[in-house]
Amino acid sequence: MKINVKTFSYRHPLFLTSSPLLEIPPPTALLGLLASILGIGCNDVKENRKMIKKEIQDKLEKIEIYIPRNIKSKELGLMRFNVDVGKQKENWFTPVTYTYLIDYVFYIKLFFKNVELMEKVKESIIKKESKFTPYLGSSENLINEICIVDEKDLPKDFLFVKKLEDVEEIDKKRGLIRIKLPGRYNDDGEWEIEEYVILFP
Repeated sequence: MKINVKTFSYRHPLFLTSSPLLEIPPPTALLGLLASILGIGCNDVKENRKMIKKEIQDKLEKIEIYIPRNIKSKELGLMRFNVDVGKQKENWFTPVTYTYLIDYVFYIKLFFKNVELMEKVKESIIKKESKFTPYLGSSENLINEICIVDEKDLPKDFLFVKKLEDVEEIDKKRGLIRIKLPGRYNDDGEWEIEEYVILFP
């Protein structure tokens, strides 16, 4: 599946004031994208995540991601509004720097355990029908294009991202970098960090 986002910025969830960019769309964001296409969700954040876990995550075996070697990006200094200011009532805003990727194109490979879900996703994408506005991680990261491509059409020079536990012996002969990403949702509607690797062509 090929995905194009006009602008993409996903702040690392473990940082608060500084905002190092995750150049890899986290699997949890990809689950959310599928949910928006299929119209799965509700307004309560935790309940929404529980729905995504039940209706999508539990019906997928794994997700593999292919990202470009070279990207276009732009840093912007912003003032973030603090919704919950606690005792510091005067601190309504926090200055932060966000990095945005421009015209970001990447590919994902989905491994389904549930054939019905696979057919629903496939049909929705082919017909260009999305129940909700499709976005990636945040509503400002709107999807510009999403389409299904044949595996043989995956770019050969893209970096390959997969779970650490799925690394095979042949992968160890390639250059790799270990990373941690929000990889899944648990039964309480919280995301969990999982270990992944970036493999070089």
